[in-house]
Amino acid sequence: MNEAKVEGNKLFGEGLYDEALLKYDHAIQLAPEMSASAEIRAICHNNRATCFFKLEKYEDSVKECTKALELNPTYMKPLLRKAEAHEKLENYDDAITGKYCDYHSFLYRSVVAVSYSTSCEST
Repeated sequence: MNEAKVEGNKLFGEGLYDEALLKYDHAIQLAPEMSASAEIRAICHNNRATCFFKLEKYEDSVKECTKALELNPTYMKPLLRKAEAHEKLENYDDAITGKYCDYHSFLYRSVVAVSYSTSCEST
């Protein structure tokens, strides 16, 4: 499973997005439907979303981001990527306030994370 993901990352780095999509899909198929594998599946869905975004297939990017966020609702990368894809599709309302995905949510989570880390440092 990780080997397929690593191969996908290599192909992505070479700009071979269609080939990378296949590797990430293979990694998802190899990951069992267990909570312990949810993180790797979320990462692979996010990576697929990024490939689709690079290929200007924004609707597919939104779908993959949604899958990643269903597996890990606190995952920031697909949250932001989904908002960006909605923006490219000119779905501005969804980009700002969509379920799982919006700039407001991203900014709020970023501020909370920074506030939390700052408060932990001072104790």
